[in-house]
Amino acid sequence: KTGVTEEAIKEFSDGKVHEDENLKCYMNCLFHEAKVVDDTGHVHLEKLHDALPNSMHDIALHMGKRCLYPEGENLCEKAFWLHKCGKE
Repeated sequence: KTGVTEEAIKEFSDGKVHEDENLKCYMNCLFHEAKVVDDTGHVHLEKLHDALPNSMHDIALHMGKRCLYPEGENLCEKAFWLHKCGKE
C-alpha cells in the first residue's frame, strides 16, 4: 500500500531512524488498522494499551505522558513522530 521496503522496516525496528515518506505512511497505516489513532492522528491511549501485550503496558503509560498529541503536518508524519516518541 505505501511502497515501504522490508529493509526500511527492519532498519527502523533495529533503531535506525531515517526520514522515509513511505515508512512514515506505513506507520500511519499500522496505527489506523490497529485503531490506536483517530482520523486526526491523536492517540486512543486505552486502545493502544489494550493492543499491546502485558509486557509492554509500561510503554503505553510512557506514551500517554509524552506522546498523546503527535506532531506533524500530515497523518504520516504524525504516525512517524508517535512511533519515535514511543521508542524514546
